[in-house]
Amino acid sequence: MKQCDRDSQTRLERTMDAAPQIMVTLSDELLAHLRKHAQEMHIPLRWLVAGLVCDTFESGKEKSDKNRAAYAGV
Repeated sequence: MKQCDRDSQTRLERTMDAAPQIMVTLSDELLAHLRKHAQEMHIPLRWLVAGLVCDTFESGKEKSDKNRAAYAGV
């Protein structure tokens, strides 16, 4: 195996082992609101924020799919 192939394989393995992470920036006001809401629901704040992020991605994906269908004339 060539050295460049081994290097590529090593980089790929490191990339595949990386834990996926998303950084979320919240305003102080939104953070306080979400913290209160999470406490009322008896769930960790990070679960609430993760749910909002997932919902946002799903919403964006649905809009993208609709726009793609409209563009294709479906």
